[in-house]
Amino acid sequence: MSASQIWTIRPTLLVTPTMAIRPIANARDTYPEAT
Repeated sequence: MSASQIWTIRPTLLVTPTMAIRPIANARDTYPEAT
């Protein structure tokens, strides 16, 4: 894997979990009894 591929993939690996976690955090704030 080349360095340019790593720099292309790395932001995706960082952003995707954030996008996945944020709705969960929002749901916990909105529905605290669900957790």
